[in-house]
Amino acid sequence: MNETPQQIPNQQPVEPQPEPEQQIPVQPEQPVVMPQQPQTKWLFLVLGLVVALAAYAGVAYWQGMWPFEKEIIVEESPTPTPAGATDGGSSTSNLETYQNNEFGFEFKHDSSWSIASINTGSGYNASQPFVVLWAGTTSDAPCQDLNCPPKSGDRDELTKGDTLEGAPPLNPWFKILRVRGNKWVSIQVTDVKKNCSSETVCQQYLSNAPFEQKLKMDSSDYQTYNDFIELISTFKFTN
Repeated sequence: MNETPQQIPNQQPVEPQPEPEQQIPVQPEQPVVMPQQPQTKWLFLVLGLVVALAAYAGVAYWQGMWPFEKEIIVEESPTPTPAGATDGGSSTSNLETYQNNEFGFEFKHDSSWSIASINTGSGYNASQPFVVLWAGTTSDAPCQDLNCPPKSGDRDELTKGDTLEGAPPLNPWFKILRVRGNKWVSIQVTDVKKNCSSETVCQQYLSNAPFEQKLKMDSSDYQTYNDFIELISTFKFTN
């Protein structure tokens, strides 16, 4: 008997499988180690600072500044006298006496000066150095007005400038307010003989004069100023 050969079903070709990739182990990153800086220079730096502080503390301790307080005595020195200043004698000008019986005061002044009527600010000759006078009684009452009378006391207030109501511009002026008890007098002289070419020139002229010390200047350019210092020295209340 003939055997019928068995048929083998068609088999699909088997594709070769790719070989699995080999895993390469990842090496962990190594930290970067910076080379250490030499410590020697820092050591010398710290030692130098310690030595400097110790030296300072020693000096301070020796001089008594630390940790203890030390009394410092300051000797007062006389106020420096500006160049050209002098406390010399009386003025070479011809002097005459101004007297006011109503307010009780008098002073001597250059005979060529023009004197304004008191408490008016007018009546003077502006072609010559002129004097403006104000006088009255003091008041300690509260007052905010610009024309408030001075408060009582015993003082001299000196001011100077180159502009003021009634005065020509660019001519220096000097003023004293004298208060004695309940009386006060204000005297201002404007030097029309001194013509400043500019505000700066006038300010320089004024700053050179030792006005606060009531000293004269050894200069003919300051003749009116010197005569005003003479006026201050002769001023007095008469009652």
